[in-house]
Amino acid sequence: MSSDAPRSPLDMSSALQALEEQQAKLAEFQRKLAETTTRVESPNRMVAVVLDGQAELREIKFLNTDYRTMAPAELGGILLRTIQQGRAKAAEKVQELMPAEAFGDVDLHGLASGEADLGEMLGQIMRPALEDPLGGFPGQRRTQGEADDGWDRGRTG
Repeated sequence: MSSDAPRSPLDMSSALQALEEQQAKLAEFQRKLAETTTRVESPNRMVAVVLDGQAELREIKFLNTDYRTMAPAELGGILLRTIQQGRAKAAEKVQELMPAEAFGDVDLHGLASGEADLGEMLGQIMRPALEDPLGGFPGQRRTQGEADDGWDRGRTG
């Protein structure tokens, strides 16, 4: 229910409304994240891991007894790869659940897997705020040369 009409930089009711909308979206995201689990099986279907919405390991299940005849290093490798696969899949779920406007085009899967450049991602997140400090509030962009004198020209009476 937002208006496309330009707002004054000091229109606090609109700013508070935008903040409340963002808080509601983030609360919904957190709720969904708390309910999310990811289950992954190893390629040989010997072990399964379950991770929570924050990609934290919650359970390791051995699906058969084949692990008893394996060398410790081989078993450790299977566990490690299965957990890594589970974390990557959990990061994909987080990306799907994340409100589109929260981080723009930031690749959370790449960040979680270590494939993405953290500095580049932070630049993407911070760019709008650095380019226009009022950028977080739609319709509140100053024109070049316009100074903020604190006067609300949109008010009447």
